[in-house]
Amino acid sequence: MDKFGDNEALYIIWGINFLTFGIYWILGGFFYVMETFNKPKTLELYKIQPNKSEIKKGNNFSKVIQVVIRNQVISLLLLIFVYYQGSNFLKIRVTRDVPSFAVTMRDMLVCFFCQETFFYYSHRLLHTKYFYRWHKQHHEYSTPVCITAIYCGVFEHIFSNLFPVVIGLRFMEAHITTAYLWLTIVLVTTLNDHSGHHLPFLHSSELHDYHHLKFNVNFSVYGFLDKLHNTYGHFEKSKQFERHRTLFSLSPIEK
Repeated sequence: MDKFGDNEALYIIWGINFLTFGIYWILGGFFYVMETFNKPKTLELYKIQPNKSEIKKGNNFSKVIQVVIRNQVISLLLLIFVYYQGSNFLKIRVTRDVPSFAVTMRDMLVCFFCQETFFYYSHRLLHTKYFYRWHKQHHEYSTPVCITAIYCGVFEHIFSNLFPVVIGLRFMEAHITTAYLWLTIVLVTTLNDHSGHHLPFLHSSELHDYHHLKFNVNFSVYGFLDKLHNTYGHFEKSKQFERHRTLFSLSPIEK
């Protein structure tokens, strides 16, 4: 703030946009390049998809890139709109006093609960006969890669991607530092879930990768509401379920 000033919009609008855009394309681009050139070879050890990824099939990703950038621009425009027209609708606080660790964890827990709840029910709704027309695009790839994480229609992006993620920040009137931390975790988790790899020290991607493979199971982010509503289905009897855990070493998961 000493360097850039106290302009709230700078940190909420442009700070959030710079953070999310940067993480998405740096991490997503890294995996795209690594899979394209198959280097380093060690990355292949963590590959979990039984079929070739869309990159290995030689698919042209120009459309994916266009759709993702369009959705990111829409995210930016929506953020500008709700900030100026909604009197900072998200109620994100930009102050010099940083929240304590306990307060940050409390707000993060609420955001986690909101994302799991709203994403599960919105995602499951998008798989119903009437609403699937707005979700079909995202399932064009049964073996997704990172950059396809928000490859979807505008309605789905707002309804099922953005809303579940930001509503917790609104409920808690979170500090900007908490918002940055939360959005970083969400983006890394989402990109990892679509990477086709089971990487060490990250949330297991087996649950969502299996959703793309089999389509009608595993609608949640972390699996809690799938367990509650019995929508794990045949996932619980699969090899992927046996591997569904966080790796706390560099050793690849047994395939």
